[in-house]
Amino acid sequence: MQTKKGFTLIELLIVIGIIAILATAVLLVINPAQILSETRDTQRLSDLDTVKAALNLMVYNAASAVTFVTGPGCSVTVTNVQSPFTSPAACTAPSSANLRTILGSGWVPMNFGTNPAITVLPIDPTQTAVYAYHYKGSNTVNGTFELDAKLESTKHRDKMINDGGDQNACITYVEQGCWYEVGTSLTL
Repeated sequence: MQTKKGFTLIELLIVIGIIAILATAVLLVINPAQILSETRDTQRLSDLDTVKAALNLMVYNAASAVTFVTGPGCSVTVTNVQSPFTSPAACTAPSSANLRTILGSGWVPMNFGTNPAITVLPIDPTQTAVYAYHYKGSNTVNGTFELDAKLESTKHRDKMINDGGDQNACITYVEQGCWYEVGTSLTL
């Protein structure tokens, strides 16, 4: 009598079922969507720190006082979504071709000069109507500005409430009054 070597159909189905259950459990524990949103938020925090440092360096290196222009105050989206900081009549968003320029027509309307601390302005990793960078400057108080971004991961969301700024009305974290704020004045 010959004996057959191999697995029966039932044994294969049991093994496939066990693998499927383990794969589902691993995906629930790892949560790749949350990891991606944390990565984007880390990029947002880094971008705002970079722009903040470049603006502060402009103030430090200036021969005279630097007054930050009020600027467009619009979000960094191609669709020119209105920022929560200006009235619609005052909002003139930069064109999508100029968003990253450091010569005064980007989303930060400051000319960083011939030896800038940054070569291009960073833009939000997702570049959507909800997730975009914002700038607001004071044209009356020298060296006063604010940079804002909306954070999406649950790990970083509390930073929008506890950053010391005035845009911290966060319930669902996508409200217009919920932003992570950095700069020299967080109440602009």
